[in-house]
Amino acid sequence: MRPPNKVDPETIDFFDPVTGEAKIWYWRDSDGQYEFFDNPGFHPKAGDELKRVDASVIRLWRLKKAETDAREIQDHPRQEDEANAQGEQQKVQNQKEASAQRTQREAQAGAMCDQLAANPTDTRKSSEAIGVRYEELKGHAREALEVCGVAVEAYPNELRYRYQYARALEVNAPDKAIPIYRQLIRERYAAAYDNLANILLRRRDMRSAIAVLKGGVEAEDPDSMVTLAELIERGYLPVRNPEGAKYALLGRAARLGHAGAQLAIEQLKSERQNIQQRAFQQQQEQQMMLDVFGTILRSIPR
Repeated sequence: MRPPNKVDPETIDFFDPVTGEAKIWYWRDSDGQYEFFDNPGFHPKAGDELKRVDASVIRLWRLKKAETDAREIQDHPRQEDEANAQGEQQKVQNQKEASAQRTQREAQAGAMCDQLAANPTDTRKSSEAIGVRYEELKGHAREALEVCGVAVEAYPNELRYRYQYARALEVNAPDKAIPIYRQLIRERYAAAYDNLANILLRRRDMRSAIAVLKGGVEAEDPDSMVTLAELIERGYLPVRNPEGAKYALLGRAARLGHAGAQLAIEQLKSERQNIQQRAFQQQQEQQMMLDVFGTILRSIPR
């Protein structure tokens, strides 16, 4: 296979129109700038292995390009020509374009933050976002942190961007995510409870974690309910009726739309039905044996 050649992303097709398969590979430097190549291999200067593009990479590249273009317009405005009215008009136009690009960049950052870092079980996530599991988020935490940071700066009062920023930050810097989660909890953002509790569990601070999870249950966070049910099942939280408490927590989480809880409830119901069915069968067998035994006894001459 021939060495990879650098290509212009403005003129190439990233994906095969028939199969949808990516045809381009990319490299991203420490400043977030992208370079694209037509074959797999290694970057000729950095030596890093090239990666195949996907839809999220293309969106991030476009977002970065819009940000760079806006910065260039702001850093290099046209010099005002006081003797030429056309020069003044061009300056105003440049400012309008920079403002429009900045607005577009902020809007794109919000949408990208939702796509890259939303929690699937967060009851306050965007209705247009499916959400990504924590294990999946680990694979693109850096990109999520970048776009969510822009979204937080642009929309400081939107709690879900702060939560999703903290979720991305938690992957590599959980200590820095803790104060953000605590502030979100003070503002009654329900999904933050379970994230904070899981950090505390990883630190083996069981007492604090359980206290946070109880607060999450009161705040109607389904993840907190599921995690607390797991701790009860494993014996970390003694209760009078463990099975009943577990079933109640999972049932409540299921009614709030938690897919994992819904599956667990169905399994528990199935297990209960199987137990009841086996008990009924055993009763039937015992009754049949008694009937047979009674028939035998009655047939014996006395």
